[in-house]
Amino acid sequence: MFCTKCGAQIQEGANYCSRCGTPVAATEVSAGEAAQCTSGMATASLVCGIAGFFLGPLLSVLAIIFSIIALPHFGNNPALKGKGMAIAGLVLGMIGLAWIVFVIWTILVFLGFLVI
Repeated sequence: MFCTKCGAQIQEGANYCSRCGTPVAATEVSAGEAAQCTSGMATASLVCGIAGFFLGPLLSVLAIIFSIIALPHFGNNPALKGKGMAIAGLVLGMIGLAWIVFVIWTILVFLGFLVI
């Protein structure tokens, strides 16, 4: 059995998780179920990072925020999947923001508001 809160293995007959102290009845998960748990924040980060290229900078900012929220959870819970999605969302969010800054800068130079 594994704790759903921290991912630690729980010994048979234990009433509480030895790592985080959560009651076993509330956190009992089999090894197969724990391996299938994917972070929702990581998924949201990747989706927002991709959509940020097409739908605007707000989604790129959300991708960065969701990644920052999701990444620390992977160290606490080894059964949690999706770290690659969180990293990809972070990178795509940063690229999306850099692209928006470049486009705005280019427009301002073209219109004569900035001189190179």
